[in-house]
Amino acid sequence: MNKPTIRQATADDMHVLALLLNSTQEPHFHTTAAQLAASIQREPERHLVAERNGHLVGGISLGFPEFHPQHVWLGFSLHPDHRTPELAQTLLAQAAPAARAKGRQLAWTSVRADYLSAQPDLNALGFREVHRTFGGGFFLDVPPAGAEALETRLQQQGISIQPALTLRDDPRLKELYDAVRDEKVTAEPTIPAASA
Repeated sequence: MNKPTIRQATADDMHVLALLLNSTQEPHFHTTAAQLAASIQREPERHLVAERNGHLVGGISLGFPEFHPQHVWLGFSLHPDHRTPELAQTLLAQAAPAARAKGRQLAWTSVRADYLSAQPDLNALGFREVHRTFGGGFFLDVPPAGAEALETRLQQQGISIQPALTLRDDPRLKELYDAVRDEKVTAEPTIPAASA
């Protein structure tokens, strides 16, 4: 094995250094990589990557949810130094035949509002915003169309919707949190457990 060349880091190294830092300090990095490897092995046609000069510069994943038989759900992963409309458009164009082969005619993507800056320009790619959801610390400013009908249906089923803030000290929320908080954890905690 060749001995590595050691040099002083520069600001241009930031993205690779951030990746290396995450790989050594964030257990979910490895869990996510393992899950991605399993998905690629199981369904390789759902994942496309772009290379430049032998280096990976981006990728796109395709999801085919049964509950939306007309839709393909797309996930973009672009290297920050190569986040260009042309690269995103090329990935999108290469993904289209696989989507059509599965009978999917509508392309969707879902992005947290605070992650939009890390995505390609979705409007330039032809996407348009169709709805916003809760999550990521953002609030729904405008109720979605049909919200009153949904609330009425839920009330008929005995379900009521209330603002969570007024219930923050409700012991039922703590019981719910205690019951489900481990369901999405895929690595041992890296910080001490919270006190009661």
